[in-house]
Amino acid sequence: MGGWYLDNTRIYVLDMSVDEKVLIAKLNPLEGGSVYHYWGYEDEQLKIKVYVVGGTDRDEIKDMQRDGATHYLRGSGLIDIDYNFTIPVYVSDASWTAVKNLCQNLDNSQASTTPMWEGDITLFWDE
Repeated sequence: MGGWYLDNTRIYVLDMSVDEKVLIAKLNPLEGGSVYHYWGYEDEQLKIKVYVVGGTDRDEIKDMQRDGATHYLRGSGLIDIDYNFTIPVYVSDASWTAVKNLCQNLDNSQASTTPMWEGDITLFWDE
């Protein structure tokens, strides 16, 4: 596993896939005097399956779902892929399942009794 972050939140990527294009409703501009709705904006979804250690990191990602801001997925590749990248993304969806374990050893900066979560996160590129 490479070193992966969603903004500054540490994630442990288990799997990554890209789905077909989807329609996304985009509100633009957010700060302008008038508001226009753009329908039919197409983008590919990036789906990642991750482990997150601790409720604080999980809650930070849940907050990213609701803020509508651009976030950055940074990673060092999967398994035998040996490159670094940063992708600007929006967090579209996330679902969480508690991992049943007695102790965690992924994140040494946290206690071994810290709960772990498995997440399915859907992102789309900020273009």
